[in-house]
Amino acid sequence: PQEIGKLEPRLRTRFVQGLTVDVLPPDVETMMAILARKATAQRLHLPADVQYAIAQRFLAGQRFKVFGMIPLFRNMEKTATMLGKVVGNGPFNETGPKAQMDIGSAQEKLKHYPDAVKAYEKAADQYFDQPLVAADATFKAGKAWEKQALRAEYDQSKAGAAIDLFKDFIELFPDDKRVSEANNAISVMRVEQARGAYETGRFYERNKRWLGAVVYYNESLQRDANSPYAEQCRQRIEVQKPLADAQAKRITEYEERVRQRSRTRSTNAPAMSPKLPPPPAPQSTKAPQGNTPDNSTPGKAP
Repeated sequence: PQEIGKLEPRLRTRFVQGLTVDVLPPDVETMMAILARKATAQRLHLPADVQYAIAQRFLAGQRFKVFGMIPLFRNMEKTATMLGKVVGNGPFNETGPKAQMDIGSAQEKLKHYPDAVKAYEKAADQYFDQPLVAADATFKAGKAWEKQALRAEYDQSKAGAAIDLFKDFIELFPDDKRVSEANNAISVMRVEQARGAYETGRFYERNKRWLGAVVYYNESLQRDANSPYAEQCRQRIEVQKPLADAQAKRITEYEERVRQRSRTRSTNAPAMSPKLPPPPAPQSTKAPQGNTPDNSTPGKAP
């Protein structure tokens, strides 16, 4: 530190005494700036395929050094950001479709399945004229929704989204070798929908909400009449249907009593007297100015 010329005295003192610094791996922007600067210094061009190769090393979870100097660490969020830059720099070159697909893969590794679906659907839309890319993107988007659906306990809307994407995949790419896998995934998602409806029915049953329980048990049967939950749904509907009917009757009677009280109050309310117009203003009795009736002259006695 003593030999550094342009250094403030307070910093030089701290360096001499020993300064603890937390050295963290660079973020994506800093890393790319360092790469560009090193490439310029060595008179090298850093094309999109090289950037993509670096991002691929990230995606594979490898730890390495660029130019033998810059340490890069495993980080899927940085990987997704870096791949996004590759796509932005050249969306329609050779690396664009692969980079866009790898963004989805990185988000899946982070278990950010909705973001993975967005990345895959963007690839399917942007590269619709490349059947291999579009087919792979549509199929992987369905698989991402499938993973999200399997994590849900009650909400099975993602299972429905997965089914829709798999149906699109089968219709658009009927010759793809993964069609049978897509059909199997649809069957799995329908069972998952049946399970979600069954569990929701159980929730209503535990809270003695028989009407809701019967509705969801019926929905479970509609989702998949041959699921592992179908027989239990039928048995529970048979037991709870009389209870649900009685509950519906009590609710109807209560609502009718409320309406009757409302009608009674409106009938017994005192009639309001009509609003009368304001009385006319009183007319003035003052004699008009000018000559008096006797035409007397002012100042003379009558």
